[in-house]
Amino acid sequence: MDVALSKNGARLLRAFFALVVVFLYAPILILLIFSFNNSEVPSFPLSGFTFHWYHEFLANSELRGALETSGIIAALSSAGAVVLGLLAGMALTRRRFRGKAAVSALLLSPLVIPYVVFGISLLLLFHTIGVPRSVLTVVIGHIVISVPYT
Repeated sequence: MDVALSKNGARLLRAFFALVVVFLYAPILILLIFSFNNSEVPSFPLSGFTFHWYHEFLANSELRGALETSGIIAALSSAGAVVLGLLAGMALTRRRFRGKAAVSALLLSPLVIPYVVFGISLLLLFHTIGVPRSVLTVVIGHIVISVPYT
């Protein structure tokens, strides 16, 4: 059944969509504005424009290292998830094999498991098999969580 929206319904839908977008992005925009404020406490009116907090961030080697590690994890996990997701998708759509439904369910299982439970399970698994905590284990966890979305 084809249901066309009336002009008023379409306007209402667009207004609702705009309201949702504003609701989602307004806090980020406000945070960005406060990041250029002179004051240590976010408050209106703004006390002046400054790059002080960005200089503080760049001067802190621990934060720079954390940002670098996050970038490495993001790049590696994204690339790994795309490659594994592509290969799994091709195998599941182009090949016939025994256990295809089980493989599909296994690949989609991270969608229904809460991420905290999944992370603790991976931590326990790595500990049990003797794999030390490292960037590699974090990347593996991110890949496993991301594969169903690729």
